[in-house]
Order: sequence, then C-alpha cells, then structure tokens
Amino acid sequence: MLLQEMINDQIVCLNFGDCLEKAVKIFRTCKIDTIPVVDEDQKLLSVFTKSNLYDALLNGATLKDPIDPYANNNPFSLVADIAFDRLTPIVKKSQVGAAPVTDRDGKVVGLLTKENMVMTSLRNLEMVNSQLSAILDSMYNGVIVVNDEGRISLMNSGAERIFKTTGDHCLGQLLKDVLPELDLSPALENGEVNVGLKFKYEEMTTIANITPLTDGNAIVGAIAIFQDLTDLQQVAKELEIVKGL
Repeated sequence: MLLQEMINDQIVCLNFGDCLEKAVKIFRTCKIDTIPVVDEDQKLLSVFTKSNLYDALLNGATLKDPIDPYANNNPFSLVADIAFDRLTPIVKKSQVGAAPVTDRDGKVVGLLTKENMVMTSLRNLEMVNSQLSAILDSMYNGVIVVNDEGRISLMNSGAERIFKTTGDHCLGQLLKDVLPELDLSPALENGEVNVGLKFKYEEMTTIANITPLTDGNAIVGAIAIFQDLTDLQQVAKELEIVKGL
C-alpha cells in the first residue's frame, strides 16, 4: 500500500498573503490542525498550524493580519508514492500531528494525519489477523498459543480436534488446567525450545514442538505445535499392508 491510498485528498490550502481569518475558517470547516501553504502552482512552500494561529493571536495579531510572519517555512512533508511499511518508522519519529503529502514535483496532493495512520494500521491488522486465522485453521497440526501467564490466547481447529475441545471454551484458561501434563514453564521462564516432545493425551499420542514467543528480550508467551502420531501410525500400518500385497 502506498501513502497516496490512505491520505485525505480533499484539502484546502492557503497562500502567502491570506489573512488569519481565512485560516480559522479552514480549521473549523475542514477539522484539521495543519494547512499547507502553496504557490500559484500548488507547490508546497510552508504550513500553517493551529499552534501558529495561537502564537499570532497571543502576539496581538488581528484576524485581518496575514499569515506570512507566523507560518512554518521548514515544513515536514511526505511523498505520495512512499510505501506504507517505510512510512511507519518515519511517522513514529515525527513530532507533528499532520504532514502535507506531495507528488514528485512538490505539488500538494493531500494531507496525512496520525488518525489516517492509525485507521490504516487497524485495517491492515484486521486483514493480517484474518489471513493468519485462515492459515492456522487450515493446518492439520494443532496449534496452541499462551501468554506470559500461561493462559491460552489461541487454539486452532487442529488442536480442537486433537484434544476434543473448543477454543471458545479454552481461551483465557491456564494451559495447565486444560492439559495438566504439558509443562511450558521451561519456555515461559527460561526461553527454552523443546522439539520432538512426545505428549500423550487420553488415547492420543502427539509430537509437540514448543517455542517461546519474544518481544525484544522479553518472553511474552509460548507456542506449542502438535502432530498427531495416531494418524501417522495408522498410515504406517496401511503402508505395511500395501507392501504385503
């Protein structure tokens, strides 16, 4: 996704020589905090913010005075064809709440606000979560994720089938209350990875791979992936029968 797909392109600009009253009307009508100041070719020269307006009024300016002495002539701006993944770290470091967006010729084509960023991030997150849920539910292996307290935060359909339960019933419960014999404390407390652990549950025999989930240096949970050996053993038996034919 490019920046131009997420900006507010219905904006009104100011020109040098415009009065403070015009800026007030734009702020009120458009419900924005930053107004681009452009030349006759719509190229960005400056920005005029609500803070600039407050400074002007505190300095004794009237609404009929021009914006020129109070505009910010070193504006922070963005280029419309920048990719969203490159944009995120730039916006995080920015101290401004909104920025003009220009094309490669410097002409203003829109305005990016942090609200735009948040809403776009939420939409992307919803899409990624939907894709991840579809992938997890299409897996035959069971997947269980716990948080740093050992409470179940995710259980896919494979785990529901293997352990004959439902995610809705198990979410929020301590894993030790659902699967008492499965100990994830080495992963949660020490960051240990356990691969190829044989784990039996009632008549089911599985191979579990347990991995800690980290955020930087902090352990924030663990994931356990279960492969049902019962099915594999049945396949092996069928292969032996076929070999004997």
